[in-house]
Amino acid sequence: IIHWYNISLDGQRTDKLTTYHNYSGGWYLILPSSWDGQIAVERDDRENHRGEQAVVFYHQEYDGSLTRFMTIYRLTGTNREARANLGSRQLLLSTSSVAYAVEFASDGWDCGLNIDQVRDRFNLITTVHCG
Repeated sequence: IIHWYNISLDGQRTDKLTTYHNYSGGWYLILPSSWDGQIAVERDDRENHRGEQAVVFYHQEYDGSLTRFMTIYRLTGTNREARANLGSRQLLLSTSSVAYAVEFASDGWDCGLNIDQVRDRFNLITTVHCG
């Protein structure tokens, strides 16, 4: 999780935004400010051999326990788009080689985002070569 700030010439800090970057998956998500200090994130590679990488978002409860509320999947292979729509998964973005999907836990914390808002906050990490 990365916190982005502006620093003025007189040293005043202004919060800009917070992002979660999954470098190996090639994507990042702009996090709502309301999530600040309330979430934990874990990468789950148990299904990596099937071309599936998952990043699980948890809400930290008052007693310190963690409750899963959202999972973002990076899916590869010939059946990636079918797997992006398994169960309650919803397709976020598809390229020629990778599909990305989100799944909200039915009994999880209400994170305040719907599928369209997650799509708006979801971005691929791109590399720009200069020169």
